[in-house]
Amino acid sequence: MSPSNHTFHLWIASDDSRTIVALAPLRVTRRPVKHEWGSITEVNALPPARVSSNIGGLIVLVALVPLCAATLLILGAPPLGILVLAVLVLAAGSASLLMKDPPSHVVSPDLVEFPDIHRVLDTPEERDDFLDLIELAEQAGRSLPALGAQADLVQAGQSLAEALWEAADVLSRRAQLRPHMDRQLRHPESAANITRSSGYYLAGQREKHRDMWEQVDNELVRVRTALEVAAVAGENAADDRDAMAAAREAYRDLAALYGSSS
Repeated sequence: MSPSNHTFHLWIASDDSRTIVALAPLRVTRRPVKHEWGSITEVNALPPARVSSNIGGLIVLVALVPLCAATLLILGAPPLGILVLAVLVLAAGSASLLMKDPPSHVVSPDLVEFPDIHRVLDTPEERDDFLDLIELAEQAGRSLPALGAQADLVQAGQSLAEALWEAADVLSRRAQLRPHMDRQLRHPESAANITRSSGYYLAGQREKHRDMWEQVDNELVRVRTALEVAAVAGENAADDRDAMAAAREAYRDLAALYGSSS
């Protein structure tokens, strides 16, 4: 899909510790790479330059210092002064060449003022799931031209963005529930055989968290299924009439679930 400027536009930016999904512009502090497709803009940072990439420069420095020292010695400079200068140059040059770039991080200028249009994913499980969904959405986006006149391509592209926004919301809620569920797995017997009111309260809270966890899992399955059908059926739509019908149905489902008009 080509870049576009729809009313609904999703921004996604990641660094080493978190992924932010927003309805407002995002950026990264160093070495940004922007990828815009349909109603989605991804901003990521190139990985820091590896130290090994500077080994060549270090070799050149080590070769040049003795050459310069020999030249200074021929010109009559004092040997001790040349030695001190050579050590200083080698130390400073090595430190500079071997220094790692500081890590990049996501900058969200509107997060504090407008938290409702941002979703922050900072747990490994939720980040991994969201990256998988991005891949499915992009795969579906690449196959959109195969649908031709069978689908409104602009509408379909916006539906993909809305699906990812919904997914980010579901995953952020799951991240909030994760500590409660992890605690239940570690201590399943904590609320057992307790007859006091506090025990009943704890059991009730645990059941509430289990119900909420099941709800967000179901919502996530709906998002993933719709995106996967759109991706797989879209790829096969040009040669398979059943795939064309499945792709159209997937985009109708996305439109119905996430607020796009059909």
